Amino acid sequence: MLSKLYSARNYASVALHYTVVGGLAAAAVAFGQPWAIAVGIGVVAAVTPRMTKAAKRFLENDLKEHPDTHDFSPNLRKTVDDLSREAGMDIENGRQKIFSFKPKQSSASAELDIDSAKGFKAKRRAFFDYMMRKTFEEANKTPNAAASNFGKPVIIISEKLLELLDDDEQKAVLAHEFTHAAAEHQRIASPKNLVSSAAKLSNRCMVLMGYVQTGIVGFLASLGAGIAAGVLVVSGHPKGKLATKKPVEVNVEDWEEVKNVKRLSSVFSSVAMAGTMTYFNPAFLPIYLGATSMNIGLNLTEKSMSRSQEFQADKGAVLLGASPLALITSLRKMEALVERSKCNFLGVDAMPKKGELSKVWSELNATHPATEKRIARLADIARENGFKSAEVDKAVSGPVEIKHVGDISRDVFQAMNFFVG
Repeated sequence: MLSKLYSARNYASVALHYTVVGGLAAAAVAFGQPWAIAVGIGVVAAVTPRMTKAAKRFLENDLKEHPDTHDFSPNLRKTVDDLSREAGMDIENGRQKIFSFKPKQSSASAELDIDSAKGFKAKRRAFFDYMMRKTFEEANKTPNAAASNFGKPVIIISEKLLELLDDDEQKAVLAHEFTHAAAEHQRIASPKNLVSSAAKLSNRCMVLMGYVQTGIVGFLASLGAGIAAGVLVVSGHPKGKLATKKPVEVNVEDWEEVKNVKRLSSVFSSVAMAGTMTYFNPAFLPIYLGATSMNIGLNLTEKSMSRSQEFQADKGAVLLGASPLALITSLRKMEALVERSKCNFLGVDAMPKKGELSKVWSELNATHPATEKRIARLADIARENGFKSAEVDKAVSGPVEIKHVGDISRDVFQAMNFFVG
């Protein structure tokens, strides 16, 4: 199955991302001191196996399974069986389970378990369960789907998404997730992510060393300079006063300006702090610039590989028998529902458009490609597979029906605080 899902372009993408991370990690080793490298490797080696084991246990055992015949998806079992067969996945007892994001037990009960747990390990496990259940409960309120392939393949789709999509669109989204699992995206990315995490932690240790070497006077002076610079930017900007208000007190039309004020304040604050630190400790600036640059590069490379895998999963969904047009309309429906829910939550007719720089930076830091880019590639795939231009155009720009689905819960947006930063 891997040979079917992986083209030369996919192999090249994996090789390129590993090469970049390997180069940046080697630079971190050359840049860092032995103790910092040891801390980075040691922490990642100690934490990752425990976190992976706990996540695997939760995903395989603590989520509710969708029934074979769902109110929102009468053909769910047939769709899953067809995709399992096409993906060639080794399924226990010949039956792939499809899970909801809803945990078997609520986060409230897990919170009680934290108090009653005895011993550090028991409390750590109870706290992890609480955080996972809380996160998945929120995810179940949104149009969402996911896949995991550590251990048994785990395919998850929310009630909200099943309600939103028709049969063909459900198959397309599930095929996308089956591709993630069958292509073993988590396993393939995991070694790179471990190396990246260790290198980033080592770099952070070097910056911390720079802080320590500056001394208490230098640290306090740089902290004061950073605060002062941030305050000056906010007070001198025409929209500066808005940046000090609570999010709900800011008009939607001013969001981009507020974000710009906060970014400028953060940049000037960081520059002032770094400059003052360097005055007291000349070695700080090269340490700070080197470590920060490498960590930005590692972060962007991680996100880039994730986006590459999303494109691969879109293409793989079609190879598994899904319609590229159905995947296009499913993406458009999800985006339309989120947009409508945000507007109704805020009481506005339309969400403000991002500035070009904000848009580019957001896309570089995103784990998923922009929806319009995914749609454009899927449209090309559809044409290559013989769909007529009129059919493709209708899927890309025609109306999509979402009136039958209620808005995303308001508490999701309140928890996300999505309109700030």
